Amino acid sequence: MTTDSQASQQAPGSEPQKIGIVGGGQLAGMLAEELKLQGAVCYSLDPDPQSPAVTMGAVGVTGDRKNNADIARLAAISDVVTVDLEDVSVEGLAEIAAAGHRVIPPVANLQRLTNKLEQKKILQQAGIPTSPFIECDASDNFDYGQLGWPVVQKAAQGGYDGRGVAILRNPEDAASHLQAPGYIEAFVADVTELAVMVAREPGGRTTVWNTVEMAFDPVNNLMTWLIAPARCSAEISAAAQDFARRTV
Repeated sequence: MTTDSQASQQAPGSEPQKIGIVGGGQLAGMLAEELKLQGAVCYSLDPDPQSPAVTMGAVGVTGDRKNNADIARLAAISDVVTVDLEDVSVEGLAEIAAAGHRVIPPVANLQRLTNKLEQKKILQQAGIPTSPFIECDASDNFDYGQLGWPVVQKAAQGGYDGRGVAILRNPEDAASHLQAPGYIEAFVADVTELAVMVAREPGGRTTVWNTVEMAFDPVNNLMTWLIAPARCSAEISAAAQDFARRTV
């Protein structure tokens, strides 16, 4: 993504930077809006020609975010390629990176981001607070109650927007567990979920946005409301931002 300083230094009449986004959801749309303000052209790869990204200013490239050839088509018209969500073909992104195209975040990071179990392990190793978890093979013989009840089961891959998550409240729920390897983690009750957006430059400098609060549907595990700024103390907000910086 072009920074404000880069945009301000761009010579009048020069070729605008072309950013390709694999995916066309709301996050891609918000990025497209910002890129347009900075004078860049944004392309969005999505099967829907009227995806949210297109309605918010991106140029649509009809295709599948999990199709390597479609990702290569996007890369061919882009200076930089990034992603809208983690449910993409990392293999396709690795192929275009190997061919010399710039991919942000780096493919090695995307490989970690597409596997929630690896994310948990990385957070644990880095000393970032996270709920207790145990790797789960999703077999019928696995002891789903070893962390107590209720417990949250999460698929390692393919889970987003409420998919790949199951709250198992008792042994009866465990009988209908997710059929996908991943992990179980301790259920954290009566909490407020906060989120922080962080941008990190290759040199390590970070920019952190205000802490926001998220409210989720307890059944579908989908966000229903986002409240900005978060309704929390300045101390809690600062701690959340510190965790976010350390994570990236």
